[in-house]
Amino acid sequence: MKFFGGAPCAIFAMALALLSCAPSSPADAGDEAAFAVELNDSFGRTIRLRQQPRRIVSLAPNMSETLFLIGAGELLVGRTEYCDYPPDILSLPSVGTITSPNMEHILSLGPDLVVGSTHFLKDTLEALENLGIPVYLGTGIFYNDYEEIFNMITDLARLTGKEQEAAALTDGMRGRKAAVEEAVARAEKKPKVYYMISFGEAGDFTAGSGTFISYLIGAAGGLNTGDSIAGWRYSLEALFADEPDIILCGTGSGGSGSGSLAKLAATPPYNRLRAVREGRVYEIDNDVIDRIGPRNIDGLEMLAKIFHAELFP
Repeated sequence: MKFFGGAPCAIFAMALALLSCAPSSPADAGDEAAFAVELNDSFGRTIRLRQQPRRIVSLAPNMSETLFLIGAGELLVGRTEYCDYPPDILSLPSVGTITSPNMEHILSLGPDLVVGSTHFLKDTLEALENLGIPVYLGTGIFYNDYEEIFNMITDLARLTGKEQEAAALTDGMRGRKAAVEEAVARAEKKPKVYYMISFGEAGDFTAGSGTFISYLIGAAGGLNTGDSIAGWRYSLEALFADEPDIILCGTGSGGSGSGSLAKLAATPPYNRLRAVREGRVYEIDNDVIDRIGPRNIDGLEMLAKIFHAELFP
């Protein structure tokens, strides 16, 4: 888990001052007896709830998406600036960015559960835990197994009482995943794929080995050229040495932007890459790839159809 530094004592003092001002979350008398959950989150932390959450603040887009898709979206009372799917979530107040959430705003919303993922701040975690507010941290970006997603969905369902809805969701995902795997198993060749996060003056960045993006490319019947590195920093020399068959450019949040084929075609030396010259640069919604959650099944199907169009008439 990636933590960022700060001043936990100052945050905790502010949190104590705000606690009495936060809206309450009344519970029925029988809630504690009827609802009791204990589980370990994706980072090995133990979460214990003795009553069902009524007010949830999400500090990660993938957590927000998952809560909505299991029917628990009505429990959300706050989000980050990057939580933009489904569109209904935009009506909720933003508590800031993923790495710099506004602690005062979080506490003013009176959450009885906070959910987060990669880049959750250590200071924020300590302040919330000291106030007795449970924090669940879900799947990050360095996972290479779909079971991590299924586990996260199941965990959030248990925490929100949405087990039946989550079971239907994961059953559907398993079926769609199996269909893709069966189809790409018939492919005669696997294309070399380069996932372009940025290029040019911004530097050459891609998804290295061990990332979930790399896993998805492989599951869709491709070979990730980024597997030759650990992390994200690539090089122009490696890109030309690998000479990918396909280049993927993201158009969602954090992507390399729309019009990428035209930009690459007008930017030397990238315009000399075979995939650029032959028009095999694909602009995709990278949010369904980057955000670890239920929509990754859409991303898997999308990639498989790009890599092996002949198998998906």
